Amino acid sequence: MIDRAAHTTRRWGSVAVAPGQDGTVKKNRRAPLHGAGRRAGGTPAATRRLAATRRLAAIRRPAHTRIGARGFTLVEVIVALLLFAIGAAALAQTLVMAQQQRASTGRWLHAVSLAEERLELLRAGARDDDAAPLGEFTRRWSSVAVAPDLERVEVTVHWQDRGPQVFGLTALRRTGR
Repeated sequence: MIDRAAHTTRRWGSVAVAPGQDGTVKKNRRAPLHGAGRRAGGTPAATRRLAATRRLAAIRRPAHTRIGARGFTLVEVIVALLLFAIGAAALAQTLVMAQQQRASTGRWLHAVSLAEERLELLRAGARDDDAAPLGEFTRRWSSVAVAPDLERVEVTVHWQDRGPQVFGLTALRRTGR
């Protein structure tokens, strides 16, 4: 009867074990992986015991701590989604605030333009009030004599933007008497 185990080549660790011509087991010169043959006594039975011990350790270990385990745990996914949601909410709030600030800046620029327009009309000699409404803006002007041929002209523009807002311009004008 032929012993098949004696005539086959087996690999354990990185050591190839093959039966020699005289029936003895010969190993190549490479060292076994993870010290499989040397620490376990170098016999195939010891190697099988070591492999069985490693398999049992891998079974007892939770999935997320197994060597070579892939993927993410549920806790990691939830934490990542929570961080993403917080970042998205902060970005959305920043965008809303930027839009509000842009609109507020536009109103301020319009108020400055209205005040400058009225001041130039008063310097040119026009003394009438605004004929048409100015939308959400109210424009008023006043004139006070400060010297015989000099007057101070003040223009104010009022509007609502998260509370009452006022912009004013003051200039001196020669009366030409």
